[in-house]
This record gives sequence, structure tokens and C-alpha cells, in this order.
Amino acid sequence: MKNVAEGIGKVSGLLAGAGVVALAGAAVSAAQAIGELAERGGRVAAANSALKISISAARDATLGMVGDFNLTIAANKLVQLGVVKTDAEFARLAGTAVKLGAAVGQSAAESIEKLSDALAEGSADGLMEMGIIVDVEAAYRLYAASIGKTADALTDLEKRQAVIVSGMEEAEIAVEKAGVAI
Repeated sequence: MKNVAEGIGKVSGLLAGAGVVALAGAAVSAAQAIGELAERGGRVAAANSALKISISAARDATLGMVGDFNLTIAANKLVQLGVVKTDAEFARLAGTAVKLGAAVGQSAAESIEKLSDALAEGSADGLMEMGIIVDVEAAYRLYAASIGKTADALTDLEKRQAVIVSGMEEAEIAVEKAGVAI
């Protein structure tokens, strides 16, 4: 009986030690997670302070389905590349992207990223992946006429801008046709 009691005592001691080790491991994991969250929060704050527009309207336009970090990254990219210049333009783009994403089964964040990339590149092919068809030659002609030029006289930057303008218009039409409301 004494041996059984000693054996149970040893097993209990081992289990208690293992519990302490597991608890310590969990505490370390929790501390690392908190550190990562703080670091991400710091990156969001830094990105927001560098941002020349507000993401508040975009947050509203996406009904909070996209986190501030993703909105900030997209807004920074689009502002730097000249795709959007104002809070309202970014909110319009973000809201349209989320609705397009809902129509094709993409997450809100993924849709903003894809539409942002396609517009930033002035890529009709990238827009087509989101169900947005842009007649590039027609876009060039319309944009050229709006700035008093011919399509042949457009610079590469102006051609990119023509695709951006037409792409946003076609994206809004696609959303309307899909009847997506969020």
C-alpha cells in the first residue's frame, strides 16, 4: 500500500509539474500574441499618420467589413499612385469593391485589394477578373476628349487614368446589374 501511495504521489508531482510547464507555455504564447497585436496596432497608427486622407468614410461604406489596417494599406497605395485623391473617392471605391466581391464570392478585404491593384495598374485584364469589362480604346477616346486631346496623343499616364475612370464607372454599373446591396 505504501508503494502505491508513493507511486500516486510521484505521478501527481509529475502531472503538477507538467501543468506548470503547460501554463508557462500558454503564458509565453499569450505574451507573444499581445506583442504582435501591439506591433500591428503600431503599424496601423504609423500608416494612418502618414495617410493624406481619412478612412472613416470607407469604413462606413464597407459597413466595417474591412479592418482599418487593410483600408489604410489600400488607401495609402491608391493615394500614392494617384488613383484616389479624396476620402470620398476612396470610400466610393471601397464600397464598390465590397459589393463586387459579394457578387463574385470574394471577401471584402480581398475585393478591395484586387480592385485597388487593377485600378492602380490601369489594367483592363485585372478589372476583367472582377467582372468589370472596359473597352480600352473607347476609354482612351472618352478621356482624351474630356481633356481636349485625341486618343493617339495620350501619354501612358493619361491612358492609365482613362482606364481608371472607365474602370470605376463600369464597376458601379456591374454592381447595379448584380443588384448587390450590403
